[in-house]
Amino acid sequence: FEKGEAQECREDRAMTAPTQSDASVRPAEHCRYFRVIQTSLGQGMDAQTVVLSDITEQKRRERELRESERRFQAMLNDPNILAGVLSPDGTFQKVNDTALGYIEATRADVLGRPFWETPWWETENRSAVREKVERVAEGEYMRFEAEHVTPDGEARTVTGIMRPVTGEEGEVVSIFVTARDITERKRREEALQVAEGRYRALIENFPGGVFLFDEDLQYTLAGGRELRDAGLSPSDVEGGGPHDIFPAALAEELDMYFRRALNGEKNAFEQTMDGRRYFNRTLPVRDEAGTVIAGMAVAQYITEERRRKEKLERKNDLFQRAQE
Repeated sequence: FEKGEAQECREDRAMTAPTQSDASVRPAEHCRYFRVIQTSLGQGMDAQTVVLSDITEQKRRERELRESERRFQAMLNDPNILAGVLSPDGTFQKVNDTALGYIEATRADVLGRPFWETPWWETENRSAVREKVERVAEGEYMRFEAEHVTPDGEARTVTGIMRPVTGEEGEVVSIFVTARDITERKRREEALQVAEGRYRALIENFPGGVFLFDEDLQYTLAGGRELRDAGLSPSDVEGGGPHDIFPAALAEELDMYFRRALNGEKNAFEQTMDGRRYFNRTLPVRDEAGTVIAGMAVAQYITEERRRKEKLERKNDLFQRAQE
């Protein structure tokens, strides 16, 4: 018996038997792989039998598994990600240093134990975590959010996902668990909710339009008479961003000023929409500690009277300069 593998690639709808160099440059998704078994019919006979088995799907899964392992290794080395590997039954196999920093335990303390029995989980949460692991072992993706108290006593919030990793036959061979710390984001969201409650009553009858926006440049609060005059209600605006409401050019400019506000800058600028000229201000919104938690935009319609006044002021300014 002689065994080996062969590759056949499709290019411009023609099937060819590639050379070794061809196989190395053509995209794998256009190729099919075969296991080749070659044998003679008997001693002294020239006739031979060749058996081909299509192993394309197996090769695809092998490639995906290698890519998953490569990505997860990068996650294990990322100091901003909590990461671990479980066996299908939930036994801890690997964990990175970032995840260990959230508990009072060593690597040896957690490896070999069921994930739900490790110090990351309070007793009342363990049955729910076990259920999630069992569902992932069946091929599902499961998201989670958890509160942890670090060894120095600080409460932290993380959000993550459990992913199944499948083998050559499509069976789940391991489970990847990754999470990110969202504590600061949660604190900003809570502070923003307090700010929204404070501003909502103030902006209801504000003559212009007032908007609060978060770090994703999404409006969380909108109001003011100018909003109503434009035919919009708060519900038309809240939950969307500039690109959901305004023309592309205006939205791009607003994005720029919104980001500057989130970086602590104050800005004033004018924009025209539907033939109406608006004077806009953007500024940061801070919590009691002075941390920027959101941004605010205030828009006021520039009336004809104000335009004439500004034009007159410019003429007077030019006249005075000419007399100097």
